[in-house]
Amino acid sequence: MVLTEQELVLAITKSQRDRRIRSALFTRRKTVNFSEQAACDREIQRYLCLKGTLAFRFNCCIIHQPWRFNQISALNDHGWDELGPTNETLHSIYRTLPFYQESIASTTNFRVGEINNLNKKTSSVGKDSKANNNLVIDYDSDRKVDMPSWAARLLSCIFA
Repeated sequence: MVLTEQELVLAITKSQRDRRIRSALFTRRKTVNFSEQAACDREIQRYLCLKGTLAFRFNCCIIHQPWRFNQISALNDHGWDELGPTNETLHSIYRTLPFYQESIASTTNFRVGEINNLNKKTSSVGKDSKANNNLVIDYDSDRKVDMPSWAARLLSCIFA
């Protein structure tokens, strides 16, 4: 189970109106299979429109790499805090994933509630533009030669 405490509270609140969330929460509580719990958590996050979070990405890795997580039994807590997974075994696996290093190295802070306007003075440096607070696109032609492309990073996450 890899949900933040806030996501779990939000899911419980919204489950009164949404039968899909209610069904996923029920399955999440009753199962003894960790992969099934992660699949339920991923569906809950999808219904709550929380697809970009690190917890969601970790759930996707659990679903797409079941051989790495087959020794883990079902969890009893929400499973995610500000440092990552609460389970020690899960946390050691989490530190080996490519997006963990990206989250540590990332210094870009986005402001909550602001819409990024990509039509104003964008450059291709791959960082947040301080002049206009816009998201700047990182083009492949600007990347360092030794840095793998986004496709290589995606495939390494899936087939690691």
